[in-house]
Amino acid sequence: MGLSNQKPPIAAVAPAIDSELFEYALKAGKFLLLLDGFDEIDSSMRDTLAKQIVELSYEFGENGIILTSRPDGPFGSWSEFHVAKMEAFNKKQVTSLVSKMDYVQQITTERPNDSVVDLLADINRDRFERKFLAPRIREFRNDLEAIDIAKNPVTAFKLFYITFSFHERVIASWTVGEGNFRPKWHYLLRFVERDSSFAGRHKMLNSFNWGDHFSKVHAEVTEDEVGHELAEVSDRSLSATPMVEYLQALKFAAIAMDSRLQATAANQQRLVSSALLKK
Repeated sequence: MGLSNQKPPIAAVAPAIDSELFEYALKAGKFLLLLDGFDEIDSSMRDTLAKQIVELSYEFGENGIILTSRPDGPFGSWSEFHVAKMEAFNKKQVTSLVSKMDYVQQITTERPNDSVVDLLADINRDRFERKFLAPRIREFRNDLEAIDIAKNPVTAFKLFYITFSFHERVIASWTVGEGNFRPKWHYLLRFVERDSSFAGRHKMLNSFNWGDHFSKVHAEVTEDEVGHELAEVSDRSLSATPMVEYLQALKFAAIAMDSRLQATAANQQRLVSSALLKK
């Protein structure tokens, strides 16, 4: 790890430090070395690097050395170092920290993952609904209202799911995403499906005999075929099935939620205006 090798990069930012001055400052303990992320180093290199760090602490012991890492094997038992453990935040501390951030801009993406959505909802429900949920539900509603679900169920389906398949001619399944790819509105399903009636709709979807249905609308599917993917499914594949009713229910739920959120926002605005007028 030889710190003397660090002279060139140091000279690049501090030209006045020549080799002699660097060596003097190093031996005199004028440096505080901050080594972050030991656990992020490739496992094949850790033993070698750990040995170099320990040797460094002996050779230039007058300098301060701070090394950070998640718990990682022998890291926590180095006798040459004092080990200080950082306690994890509790839920109240996490909420306090994140609530001070403009979190809608800083920790959301265009299509945030499920864990981020849960975190946002838990931090500040009112702010979450106003700044995150309301504009997305409005766009979600507009997208569904632009589709004639009875005629084009697959178009609506692809807003939430990427595959539809049945196996062994009976068991059906549909997925919300694979890897980093997710359909546009998959992460809003949990909010739109809060109505208890959706439990019954899911039951209907799961109990429907998709195998018989597909065999009627797709004569090309043979008895030996064990799977059938959405890429091969047309609107007629989903027509006259519980999927159409389910997608229609999502549309009506989105309309109702959008109306509720808009009414809540309008009411809050009236309360603010009233309070300001009283002043």
